[in-house]
Amino acid sequence: MIFQGTEDKDARALALAFDKLGTEANAFTERDSTCFYVKVLKKYALSAIDLLAQMLSYPAFREKDVEKEKKIVIEEFKSYMDNPEQKVHDMGLRAIWGNHPLTCSPLGRIEDLVSADPDRLRLFWEENYTSDKLLIAIAGDIDERDVKDIVSQYPLIKREMADARDQSTPSLDPILVSEDEDTEITHIVLIGPGVSYSEPYLYPASALTVILSNSMGARLFQKIREERGLAYSIYSYLLSFRDTGAFASYVGTGSDSDEEVLRIILEEYRSLCNDTISNEELERAKAHLSSGIILGTEGTFGRMEYIAKSFYSYGRVIPVEEVLARIQDITPGDIQETSNRLFSNNLGIAVLGKEGKKVGERLWRVLRSYLRD
Repeated sequence: MIFQGTEDKDARALALAFDKLGTEANAFTERDSTCFYVKVLKKYALSAIDLLAQMLSYPAFREKDVEKEKKIVIEEFKSYMDNPEQKVHDMGLRAIWGNHPLTCSPLGRIEDLVSADPDRLRLFWEENYTSDKLLIAIAGDIDERDVKDIVSQYPLIKREMADARDQSTPSLDPILVSEDEDTEITHIVLIGPGVSYSEPYLYPASALTVILSNSMGARLFQKIREERGLAYSIYSYLLSFRDTGAFASYVGTGSDSDEEVLRIILEEYRSLCNDTISNEELERAKAHLSSGIILGTEGTFGRMEYIAKSFYSYGRVIPVEEVLARIQDITPGDIQETSNRLFSNNLGIAVLGKEGKKVGERLWRVLRSYLRD
């Protein structure tokens, strides 16, 4: 709705104003934050920042625009529902955190989209788009003082309000979440506790995603895909927030191999808990992680996103060199200790497929047996 216009510009006028500056203007929403950004040539940078600040400070929330945008977002929601691989990840979070707000898709719930109106949207904006929650990150050749002179004129930078959101830490209660859906393959997410931004296990946990599946030589990639041909897509990921986190492994496989695939994943989890990883395997994971950090911050957009996330998470911008040093400090003992924290207990599972509920019950028994041993 923010892009639908301000008090003195409708959506088209606002779009043309950005186009006149040659900008790439857009936004994206994550589970705990929203980012509005412009990518623009240096000579237009201050004008683009001014326009972005206007847009965020004076949204109109016209009723006709709200109704139009609702239709667009509902279509986006339908597209999300048609993507089982995307949907099963939200199911996975419900498998460990129940109905906590962090388990909701950034798109929200369809009933909330349908019932949205200008008053509710404005109230949300007033409660959440305030100076104490606002972070401005810029990557490029620009004078910080000029930026401050521009944005300090706008009320958004000065307004504060008590936070009305639920910010409680989700409790960990692993269960099976399964649904039947007419898909060609079965989508499985094995999920458990992760680490928050501030925990010392963050970097070893990140290395575990590479060791397990996020590189060509990774354990699960080799054993499930390359050696046995049981799946096309297999990967692990870490979600970290300020006070909690989740570690998950996803695989999409046929109904005749789902149990075999789950057992392979659990065997590798157990191996990482019981056996010390070799220095050679760890060095490969470190190289992969380090390369991702360096390549991801080469462009201005990647650098801007890194600056914002770093300050949002830690209250300071951590130099890339410091992150690389922390990666190099990971030891085989760190990997084993972190594995025992993540994989020894409290694992839930989400299953989505043609016989998702039936398959889910079978895989849940396999998982329970693993946790008892």
